[in-house]
Amino acid sequence: MLKILISAFTCLALFGSTAFAASSCSSSNGTFPVSGSCDSYIECRNGVAEEKLCPDGLLYNEKSTGYPCGYPIDVDCQQGQGRIQPAQPTEECPHQFGYFPLGDSKNCGQFKNCADGRGYVFDCPDDLAWNKETYKCDWPDMVEDCDAAAFLGFKCPGPASSSAKSKSSLLGEQAAEYHFYPDPQSCQHYFICLEGRPRRIGCGEDRAFNQELNECDDIENVPNCSAGVKQKGSDIKNARLQASKAQTTSQRSGFVKPQKTLGLDCPEPNGRFAAPEQCDAYLECHDKIGEEKLCPDGLLFHQRTHTTGDCTYAPLSVCKERTRLQPANGTDECPRQFGFYSLGDPANCGIYHNCAHGVATLTKCPEGLAFSTDTYQCDWPDTVKECNAEAFLGFTCPTVTRTEDIDDNEEDMRFYPHPDNCKRYFVCVNDRPRLYSCGRNLAFNPDTKLCDFYTNIPGCSAGFKFNRN
Repeated sequence: MLKILISAFTCLALFGSTAFAASSCSSSNGTFPVSGSCDSYIECRNGVAEEKLCPDGLLYNEKSTGYPCGYPIDVDCQQGQGRIQPAQPTEECPHQFGYFPLGDSKNCGQFKNCADGRGYVFDCPDDLAWNKETYKCDWPDMVEDCDAAAFLGFKCPGPASSSAKSKSSLLGEQAAEYHFYPDPQSCQHYFICLEGRPRRIGCGEDRAFNQELNECDDIENVPNCSAGVKQKGSDIKNARLQASKAQTTSQRSGFVKPQKTLGLDCPEPNGRFAAPEQCDAYLECHDKIGEEKLCPDGLLFHQRTHTTGDCTYAPLSVCKERTRLQPANGTDECPRQFGFYSLGDPANCGIYHNCAHGVATLTKCPEGLAFSTDTYQCDWPDTVKECNAEAFLGFTCPTVTRTEDIDDNEEDMRFYPHPDNCKRYFVCVNDRPRLYSCGRNLAFNPDTKLCDFYTNIPGCSAGFKFNRN
């Protein structure tokens, strides 16, 4: 479970503003639950007790060693049907704090992070869906209220299809629930169908799905990839390199101090307009009177239309030549007041800091994925430059000695069982590991290198643990 740390400056409403006698404190200092309530608590300082209320949307976390309020998913309230304060919704958020899904069952890849009633919209990594039960982006077939087929735009064919037959001949009829299909819209993606529900998986920028091998292959070996797709892969790599250089330059540059300006500086009588040189500054105009303003530290101004724009996170904004930034106003937890930041540990790159108002919330990627500071998304660890995939996953791809029986394709992607959990397995892509997991009721079969019923896997128990006895 995640723990959140929110500093004392966050607006806390007092529950009745009541000071209690010293006898209300079981110890001189600390916080304690209030009987019958899930979001209020007693704070004791030097034996003096005061009842307080968590911000709307958070609950009292008795196990916290820092700030005592946490997200509901992190809190096990033991008060039964304990009372909770009335919601304090805004136009953007149903509660002042929390994570909330957006869209319907066919559009389940977005969620909103609400802080102080302000909503920040985020996209899950491509082809993953927001799981409100875990506060994570997950495979859509694992999200109960997501229609995976409608969300991904692909319906798994019936068992009579040719691909299904070829796979069932390897696993037997009982396991004919795990099949590969090419993505009809992209040669660089493919679908895996688990119990009739799809997952969409990408091969990367310079690789594509080979239907004969049922795996990712060098893009030059896949005839249905166009020359334009191959060129685009090269362009994406170059664009990211240039963006990385621009970001480094902007962090070293100065900034323009906001100031009052005359109406003549307004392109239009009303609206918001990007500053010409500074990425986190903008001009706000009302009736031809303009004022230069700064985005909160860590956010950048994004010009959405000719007269509208707002402050958003770095990957969602296009600054181009506007490279200047205000000086960082960081805290002990956050390099800047707002933003997403890695922990700086290459062996622990699946957790990152979500900073709001200089306060960091620890957020966890889906299992096996690492956080990329370039995209603000969780991705395969071998594609995240600041992540040591081997240390993070606890697995190093075995060295393969080249023989006449091993061709290049076999070396590019190899499958290995997880040493402890028979539901999980490792895929070595270009000698770098990735962690995969089979669907419900399935486990990895090291003989066929496919997911199978756990009863067909020697030593695999119903709890998907290997029985070593």
